[in-house]
Amino acid sequence: MSNHDIAVSMINSRIQKLVAGGDDSSLHSETQMAVEMAYALSAIDCTEHTRYSQCLMFIYSRNSLAFIENIDRKSVV
Repeated sequence: MSNHDIAVSMINSRIQKLVAGGDDSSLHSETQMAVEMAYALSAIDCTEHTRYSQCLMFIYSRNSLAFIENIDRKSVV
């Protein structure tokens, strides 16, 4: 396995956990660090770095909106 394959596998497994509902801030931070380290070590290119970063921002935004909606529902009751 090449460094690229290892990096992509590590990043994808963490993103899958986040998508599956892993709303853990440490998992999000760990995933972002894996993306940054893979890019810094040239295991992934600029396009992949941008795609992964945008994916993480989308996941974070989605989770934040869900959290706010949950708070709003509780405050209405």
